[in-house]
Amino acid sequence: MSDVKHILQIRDLKTGNFIHQLPLEIGSVSEISCRREDKEVFIGFTSFLSPSIIYWCNLASTVPEMKVFREISVPGFDRTSFQVNQVGSLPVQICCTLYFGNF
Repeated sequence: MSDVKHILQIRDLKTGNFIHQLPLEIGSVSEISCRREDKEVFIGFTSFLSPSIIYWCNLASTVPEMKVFREISVPGFDRTSFQVNQVGSLPVQICCTLYFGNF
């Protein structure tokens, strides 16, 4: 977790050295499912705009690609019409989340 949002990093299993950071929106990782011998991972994710998304990530490529595997959608709600930003401009680090869209 960084700045009150989840981040996912690919690291070397033996050394722990940073390899790549996976692109995630502001939100929470709910679960990660994989097997050590596989080159793919499934990532459960929720956010303010999405009740649940399962991403499929191919770790075999140089830059891991993430694709939506399954997504729960709410009828009549287009999450791409909204934007969530995390801002902070106070001398003390306080996290604030802003929502933009057609309400």
